[in-house]
Amino acid sequence: MSGGQGYNEPVSEAEGMKGYLADAGIDPERILAEDASTNTTQNLIYSGELLNKSEDSVVVVTNNFHMFRALAIAKKQGYLHVEGLSAGTYPLTVPNNLLREAFGIVKDFLWRTTYIIRLQVPAAKCRHRSGHTDKRDEEERYGY
Repeated sequence: MSGGQGYNEPVSEAEGMKGYLADAGIDPERILAEDASTNTTQNLIYSGELLNKSEDSVVVVTNNFHMFRALAIAKKQGYLHVEGLSAGTYPLTVPNNLLREAFGIVKDFLWRTTYIIRLQVPAAKCRHRSGHTDKRDEEERYGY
């Protein structure tokens, strides 16, 4: 279970889900809980520290409008065996939630694109006071 505690919540999301499963008959000793995260990316990063992302099967449970992005984030974090189980959404909140998710998808895409561009653009060459570039300095600094 993964999820922190919001300012208006009596317990963390992880503790709430753990309690629900315990009440349903699941042995609490079998339930891993991560309660420090505040967003989906942190949910997956912190949960990944509790399991083996390349071997363990993981089910992401979230709202139906958020599932596409949640699974994309999980795959980006290195989860190899991940699937989604979506919860429904109150119909009157659908337009707002879909708009919010659209902005989230654009943000994730732009951040990823910016990150890739930063990796592909070589840093400025190292120049000595004399103005010439020392190839050895470049090789040491930039690893080529």
